[in-house]
Amino acid sequence: MKRIKRNILAGINILLGALLSILGVKNANATRPMVKYGVPSADIAVKGKVTDEHCRPVKNVQVIMRQKVRNQQDTLLTNKRGRFSTEPLRSWPVDSVDLLVVDPSGKYATDSVQAPVRYKKNGNGFYRGTGKAKAKIRLKSK
Repeated sequence: MKRIKRNILAGINILLGALLSILGVKNANATRPMVKYGVPSADIAVKGKVTDEHCRPVKNVQVIMRQKVRNQQDTLLTNKRGRFSTEPLRSWPVDSVDLLVVDPSGKYATDSVQAPVRYKKNGNGFYRGTGKAKAKIRLKSK
């Protein structure tokens, strides 16, 4: 009896193996597009300049970068020339970066700007490539 069960199971295993190999070969040659899985991403660098109403650079101002998609933010400080910049950061691909500009000294009013992101054509698949966002921000005195 045990010998008969083993032979039946061995026969079923051979049939299943043959059936799966035929189906696998058939699906490997399918003309349907292959579905890819992954997370969209891009490397985004942000830079810009903060000036006052008279086009003079404003130093030590906080520039807060916000990303709505990931609820993430990063804070930069302007240098003595009013410039700020960041290295490319891996992020969700977005069309623009929200910048909130805050003067800790209280001399200038808080302002917000959307800086559009321009992408190079060096991405493939889910990776969109490298993008740059530039902003020129003019603060008003309080």
